[in-house]
Amino acid sequence: MITDASYSKDELQAITLKMRATANMVYVLLQSCGVHAFIEFNGLMQKYVDLCQRASDAGEDFTMYNTHNEKSFTVHGHDIEYLAEKFDCIFGPLFRKNPELWKLFKETLGLP
Repeated sequence: MITDASYSKDELQAITLKMRATANMVYVLLQSCGVHAFIEFNGLMQKYVDLCQRASDAGEDFTMYNTHNEKSFTVHGHDIEYLAEKFDCIFGPLFRKNPELWKLFKETLGLP
């Protein structure tokens, strides 16, 4: 386990601003490639920043929200639907074409 970071609310707000600026710069680069599914990765990044911002607004230190610490965001149904839409655009056809790969993916995540 990684030790908790413990940033102040102001520090967390500054981090989310840097994250958003970074994601916006990456978006420009992704667009220049002209590959729709590749651009969808920015949607995943932007939603992650949204979740971090929401946590920061609530005074939560989101910097330790990861599998190594078993900590996570508070999310809403629309957040999950959005993430699923982006993931499906990128990888959905692959998994629908080969259900065994989908099974392996879920098993790797520890899902039934």
